[in-house]
Amino acid sequence: MYLDRIREALKDGSVKYAVILGLFILLTAPLSWLYYDIRYYIDWYKVVFRNPLHTIVVRLNPNTPSLILTIPSGLLRVYVEADKVSYPPLPILLFVATYAAANAVTRSLPLIRLIIKLPLILSYYSITYLIGKNYGSKARMLWLTNVFSFITIYTYHTDLIVALAILLAYISYTKNKLFVTGVMASIAFLFKPFSVIPLLPIVLKTIYCLNTRSLAKLTLGFITTTAIVILPFFLVNPRIFIDKAVLYHSYRYPQEYSLWAIPIYTANYDFTKIPEFIVWLWFPIYLITIVYVAIHMIRKKNFDELNVLKYVVILSLLSLLINKIGNLNYFTWYLPLIIIYITKTELHRDNRFLTIYVSIPTALGVLAGFFTFYAAFVVGEPIYIIEDRSLYSPYIAEKSFDPTTIQAILAEFFRLNALWFFKPLYESSNLSYIIYTLLYNIFLIYMVIKFVCIKHGT
Repeated sequence: MYLDRIREALKDGSVKYAVILGLFILLTAPLSWLYYDIRYYIDWYKVVFRNPLHTIVVRLNPNTPSLILTIPSGLLRVYVEADKVSYPPLPILLFVATYAAANAVTRSLPLIRLIIKLPLILSYYSITYLIGKNYGSKARMLWLTNVFSFITIYTYHTDLIVALAILLAYISYTKNKLFVTGVMASIAFLFKPFSVIPLLPIVLKTIYCLNTRSLAKLTLGFITTTAIVILPFFLVNPRIFIDKAVLYHSYRYPQEYSLWAIPIYTANYDFTKIPEFIVWLWFPIYLITIVYVAIHMIRKKNFDELNVLKYVVILSLLSLLINKIGNLNYFTWYLPLIIIYITKTELHRDNRFLTIYVSIPTALGVLAGFFTFYAAFVVGEPIYIIEDRSLYSPYIAEKSFDPTTIQAILAEFFRLNALWFFKPLYESSNLSYIIYTLLYNIFLIYMVIKFVCIKHGT
């Protein structure tokens, strides 16, 4: 019976592709992570477990055994003692728990990498299942063929968990489960706060329809979940928590593939030539954009499900376009909703659009890193990291993947035979960043234009 179901499922090409891709992910996941970030995460782990364990004995009643809870007392001191904690609490809890579990069962670095990545892989395939079940095989294939999702697993970023939470929030919204929508939105927020802003059209619809009970459920789900997770960390030291988790992002310079970072690349990282207002100028522009989209939505007075999704998707893309941080993995936050909208409109039959949808992320995922970080790794030179305004050591790059990986093997070959090619690449990495930043943002603008131009009662 189950074999028959499996055979029937495998007749769907997207399921076959998912199985093959799953094997590839499991084989490659143990081989890499982005050690630049991981070194800070490991610092969280050290803070937690260098403090003594705290034991709580709960006696339910005199006639039953006691319940003994052992809690790392350093957990709530991560923001106070760790050097860099630029996230809300959930990424900390996730990494510390999985890294502790991995170290409890193995000392093999590849296995440790695989274990800590299991939540990301499970999120990836949960989205694969949900999007295929609810929106069909075309949607599933659009999800599987986007390279950005794979990059987040390969480098270890929690953005796929954010994507899953946002997808579940949207599915719950379509089923009128507003409390669950609030909870899922809160989970996304507790990983990456910026990610939930494009869900504003859902709130606007609830407010405009004067559904007080639904709005109360939505708000209660979000606030309750957020408070339960944040308050214990916040109360330990409110000033440090706000400084590290919130204010740090306000004075970060633009980076990666953000349009705001182009002046920094043009100046070749000479910050004396960069006006300080570039740190905050994006924010008022973003606020104006949010207000404009909200007013436009309210004036149109069309709050059917597809139209609300259209505004969510457009606001998502505009958020990525205007944001001063242009990490490619951020695109995955909204990718499931973008795919749902594509499959619900004529875009899923537009071959030119689908070609661009697949090819540009693939080009960015493969080439952008090759011309920047990988070139620096081959020549054994540091690369500048805007986030910390410091050089990224070749040693850190070496610790990002095993020496048995194809990247490491090829790097050794290139050092012996092709330094003449990689040296100029390294020296012009800021030019490469400009090119790929423009390519990424042209891609975002193209997507916005395509979605804006779709007419379905707007």
